[in-house]
Amino acid sequence: MKLKNILLVLPILIWVGCEDKKDDDAAGAAGAAGAATFSEGTYTLSSVTLYEGEECSGSGISGMCFTDESATTEADCPAGMCSDNVDGGEAECEAAGATWITGMCLDNDGNGINDSDAQASSEGCATAEGNWVIIGWNPLTTMFSAMMGNSVTFGADGVFTNPDGNTGTYTIVDNVLAITEAECYDESIDDSNGDFTTESDCTGAGLEWSVFTSPGTLNEDGTINVEMPSEAECDDHSYETQSECEAAGEDWDEAECTATVWTLSN
Repeated sequence: MKLKNILLVLPILIWVGCEDKKDDDAAGAAGAAGAATFSEGTYTLSSVTLYEGEECSGSGISGMCFTDESATTEADCPAGMCSDNVDGGEAECEAAGATWITGMCLDNDGNGINDSDAQASSEGCATAEGNWVIIGWNPLTTMFSAMMGNSVTFGADGVFTNPDGNTGTYTIVDNVLAITEAECYDESIDDSNGDFTTESDCTGAGLEWSVFTSPGTLNEDGTINVEMPSEAECDDHSYETQSECEAAGEDWDEAECTATVWTLSN
């Protein structure tokens, strides 16, 4: 699933400005210098950077502030908000008899979980199998991990296992990594359909079998950069151009590229 679709389920999302990152430090930068040694095993997510356009290059963002759209760093992002929109901070909020909120627990569809224990803390939210969203600064690494998982496995014989536990294949040639995966895509829900795991079953159900390749790089320090480009498209998937999409009252999603860094953990 595209990261932009994951972020869109958060009803309080406020997009913030970009945090500058040099091209040669960007996750997914092509051609790591020197020889790199690859190790099979499980890799844990180290960082996530989101870029505009299908190339993971230039300036990107590594976090989002949900309380101040002008804040581009954690230090500048206010923490918490008042349940009744009372002006001021926590003291003014509580003096007005309202509740100061520092986080909320959402389900995988972006809806609040109706459970007081789940809404009380991140631990309670985890017990309820929800996703804890901080009312303040949210690193993309944390958001990605909560919504999609934080580990992948590069196994023997070129078998790749993604955070959802689904398998694909991978190859490494001259430090260039290519991960190929396939999924059954259901346009009616704008997401993959896990009920069908083979192409014949998927197409037999009238759905689309989608095969895609994510490029990346094996670095000298043993970390792996993986890029996940997404082309611009209409949410409805029925319209090819932005003008046709928006004229039909649908949302047009701009192209983006998500760059992730993975570090061997075992």
